[in-house]
Amino acid sequence: MRQVADKADRNLKLLTILTIICAAFLVFSIGTVRTKCISKGYELSRLTDTLEERRISIERIEADRSAMVSKEKLYPIAAERGFILRQEGKTFNVQ
Repeated sequence: MRQVADKADRNLKLLTILTIICAAFLVFSIGTVRTKCISKGYELSRLTDTLEERRISIERIEADRSAMVSKEKLYPIAAERGFILRQEGKTFNVQ
């Protein structure tokens, strides 16, 4: 009877130790995952800000390009440099 009680007591101690180890591992894992999720969230936020800045830059560049290639801008420059300008409404046939 004594041996059975000792064995049960030893099993209870092992079970308690195993439970404590599992709980510690679980707490550590949850903390690690939480920290990684937070850091990935900050990284995602930084990338979103960078993407937004680049989108604004692209829009600004496209607006500048549109302004540079408009007729109102190009025709005076072409006339100044001596180019023959296309006249609206006329068709030229070349043989």
